[in-house]
Amino acid sequence: MGNVAVLCTRVRVEEKQLLAGFANAGIPAEPVAPESDPFPIPRVSLATTGFDQTATSSAGNHRFSIVIDRLQNRSVGSAIIRNHRAVGTPVIDSGIAATGNRLEVLHALAGAGLPLPPVLLALSEGAGLVAIEQTGYPATIFPMQIGLSGIGLQDREIAEAILEHRDTLGGSAEAVFVVQAGIHNEDDLIKAVVVDGMVVAYEGTCLHPNGFAGCEQLAVAAAAALGATFVGVTMAHTADGLVVWDVRPTPDFRRSIPTGTATVADALVALAQRTSSMNPVSGSISRATMPSLVGASGLGNDIVLSA
Repeated sequence: MGNVAVLCTRVRVEEKQLLAGFANAGIPAEPVAPESDPFPIPRVSLATTGFDQTATSSAGNHRFSIVIDRLQNRSVGSAIIRNHRAVGTPVIDSGIAATGNRLEVLHALAGAGLPLPPVLLALSEGAGLVAIEQTGYPATIFPMQIGLSGIGLQDREIAEAILEHRDTLGGSAEAVFVVQAGIHNEDDLIKAVVVDGMVVAYEGTCLHPNGFAGCEQLAVAAAAALGATFVGVTMAHTADGLVVWDVRPTPDFRRSIPTGTATVADALVALAQRTSSMNPVSGSISRATMPSLVGASGLGNDIVLSA
């Protein structure tokens, strides 16, 4: 098994745990920040003449063959994960949530028949107020970018103030948002961490009377619907039953409580080892057909994690 890169802008507690986990397994690993260098775009290099795209990416970024997404900046994460996928690099990430927006995530979850709270798409301040009236107060608005927290709205006065503020000071990205019925305290939310089809940990405890009942099955089903090998699934108990409340493409797990003997870091190390063994020549076709992307030395035989 080759080297592992933990793609991260900065090394937080979670990334330190991952690096320690790989070190304990005897697997070389290092943090890699992708923002410092430009990256050639797969296949575009084949259509470009008179320009050496190998010079646009540092040699260090060519040494990895598996990516695990840990990037907190989802604009950066979405772009670089798309690039790795296009090259044919195996990626351990949150699937649709890694590169898509909240609407794409909701489509995937709904398409799989998973329970969701009443939710409406709003394309303007006025539409947002109508949507909240339809779902009822209290309600929560979420931006299109997945991974960002929602804003709870207790009544119309608060809703008008917040939506007007977003409309006045926000850019075009703030114009589109999702309205979900209800507000949930952090202590009532259940935050599962799913790795390779298994809930390996929960972030904190749940103070709701129903506790973790049904959470494991729903979290695993949500991860499957997204095509995610590593994702955080936030669930909530409502009057209509357990629902998927939110999805976290790069979940925190520093205070997570393992469901078994393995920590989240242990589970990711094991998944990387399995992925490496199943893809011994991963991306070889892409490398052979895109020399200007990978350089003369190729991509090597390593693994990438993204934080």
